[in-house]
Amino acid sequence: MPRKKKEKSLKNFECTVKDIFLGEVKSKNIFPLIILHLISNESQYGNKLISKIKEMSGNIMTVNPNTIYPLLTRMEELGYVKGKWDRPKKPYRKYYSITKKGFKKYIEIKGAQKPWMEKLEKAVKIFRKEIYS
Repeated sequence: MPRKKKEKSLKNFECTVKDIFLGEVKSKNIFPLIILHLISNESQYGNKLISKIKEMSGNIMTVNPNTIYPLLTRMEELGYVKGKWDRPKKPYRKYYSITKKGFKKYIEIKGAQKPWMEKLEKAVKIFRKEIYS
């Protein structure tokens, strides 16, 4: 029995890669940065953004449509992106492109997140070296 208690208590300390990207950092900084980055090159629709984010992360970071579409709507309301329906093709897709205001925001978020990403990268390298060397 004590072993089960110990195992159960250790569960509270488990951390996955997904945990790193959850919460405020993910929704307020990382996702907008990635979205603005991807659409700064070419217009994209929601499902394409979802698959590109998954691909960019090596399939460890999944994006729920219930996260991405409200975020795209909010970014459109703020004037960072502009959506345009692709009709008469079916299925209908809304393609998002970056606006001038969105590009300024992209540069701002990109600069603000660089130190955090460098710290995260450094931490992962330290953990990997400590554990596997």
